[in-house]
Amino acid sequence: MASSSATKFVDLFPCLFLACLFVFTYSNNLVVAENSNKVKINLYYESLCPYCQNFIVDDLGKIFDSDLLKITDLKLVPFGNAHISNNLTITCQHGEEECKLNALEACGIRTLPDPKLQYKFIRCVEKDTNEWESCVKKSGREKAINDCYNGDLSQKLILGYAKLTSSLKPKHEYVPWVTLNGKPLYDVYITLPFIFILTNFKLISLFWGCRITIIWSHKSAKRTKERISQNYAVPRSCMRGKCQSFKSPM
Repeated sequence: MASSSATKFVDLFPCLFLACLFVFTYSNNLVVAENSNKVKINLYYESLCPYCQNFIVDDLGKIFDSDLLKITDLKLVPFGNAHISNNLTITCQHGEEECKLNALEACGIRTLPDPKLQYKFIRCVEKDTNEWESCVKKSGREKAINDCYNGDLSQKLILGYAKLTSSLKPKHEYVPWVTLNGKPLYDVYITLPFIFILTNFKLISLFWGCRITIIWSHKSAKRTKERISQNYAVPRSCMRGKCQSFKSPM
C-alpha cells in the first residue's frame, strides 16, 4: 500500500515518476512503461470449472462495479483445458455439457459487443448453469445467440478460442488463467497484487493523466507467487487434466 507521504509529491514531480514510485513502494516486481491507454486483461476459463465460476461471479465483477472498466480492456476466452483432436472433435474437461456452455458463451460474447453486456450474460450463466436458457432470454439477443449456438458459427468461435489458448506463452497451467498485457499473473490474480495493479492504473489514468502500461515479467511473477503463497491461501484452480485445490505451504 502506498504511504500517505507519497501522495504529497504529486505537485512536485512529473506524474510518470510518481507512478514509478507508487509501484516501487509496493513491489520491485512491476515495471512501468509508456504509451498505452488501457490494461489488457485476458481471462482464459471453462464454463463448468467451479473456480472459474467463482472468479467470474465474485471477483471479476469488481471491474464492473467501479471506474476500472474505463481503463481496462477485458477479453473472455471460454475454452480452458479442452482438447481438440485431429478431426476437430472437441473434448472438454468437465464433459459434453461444458463444451455446450463454452459454445453458448462464445456466441454470447460474439453477439453482445458491449463488455458490460458480455459480462452480465456470462455471469448470469456461470452463477447458475442450469438456468442458461433464462440468461439467453434476458440478454435481449435471444435469436442471435441461439442462431449462433445452433449453427456452424459456434464451433468456429470455439476453434478460434482454442487457437488463442494454445498460443499462450508460457502455456497455461490451470484455469482460471489471467494475463495482464500478455503476461501471466499465476496464482496471485485473486489476491492483493491483481487488485493493486488495477487500482494503480485507475489512480494514474483517471487522476494523474498518465498513459502507462505495467508489464509483469515471467520471472518476477513467479517470485511474487512464491512470496505471496507464504502468507495467503492460494486460489483454487482446475488443473489441466484434473481439478485440484492449491494450499499454502505450512
